[in-house]
Amino acid sequence: MLYFRPRNRFEELGNCYLVGGGTHPGSGLPTIYESGRISANLICKQFGMPYQAADLASDYLRDA
Repeated sequence: MLYFRPRNRFEELGNCYLVGGGTHPGSGLPTIYESGRISANLICKQFGMPYQAADLASDYLRDA
């Protein structure tokens, strides 16, 4: 599906967000987590809620 995957914010419904392997960026467990993070950040941004960006990979890669 690549480009044709649905985006994280469902355009037809204002407050509906999609998460999972069928959404952008795609399938696979790491991208499913990323999809959830993207949707959570979009919700926070829409409602003006503060959020802290998570960078879990840097510490892991530094120790490798």
